[in-house]
Amino acid sequence: MNSKKIGDIVKEKAELQGISVDELYNRLQKNQNQNFRYRKKSIDKKALKRIIKNKELPSLDTIYDLCGILDLNPNELLKLKLEIEGSKKRESYENIKRAVNNFAELGKPLFMTVYLIIIGIIIVTLFLLIEKGNQNMETSEYEDFQNTWKDNVEPLMSGNGIEDTKIFNENK
Repeated sequence: MNSKKIGDIVKEKAELQGISVDELYNRLQKNQNQNFRYRKKSIDKKALKRIIKNKELPSLDTIYDLCGILDLNPNELLKLKLEIEGSKKRESYENIKRAVNNFAELGKPLFMTVYLIIIGIIIVTLFLLIEKGNQNMETSEYEDFQNTWKDNVEPLMSGNGIEDTKIFNENK
């Protein structure tokens, strides 16, 4: 029974009992109307056909109703439903895992390329900043700085106390 799908089992059992899809639908509606308080929603004819064609899994309520109408064991159908849902989840998990691995493999060269581009941009930016700093300090400013240094700082460093005091007093 595990090699078959739920729709195949329902179709086979209905054919053995001589029940058409329309009759099965009518019986399901009758069962679902009797238990309407407990139902979230009733099944429509298209959904029943999708179940029989194995394109959709029935709800738990529908499984119990089908089992009651067709004299099937609900445990077998529930077990089969759980196996199908489990295999779909495993398949989805494997697909996601495969996609993540593929993305990771594609991402390695992309990451290295982006990393190298960023490093290159940083190096070029630093070079341009240093170069701009050197251009801002023109030669006349540099010479003014040297002259100020010679006039004010070098005499202080000469060790002559009289000149030190004189320069200090002049600057006040």
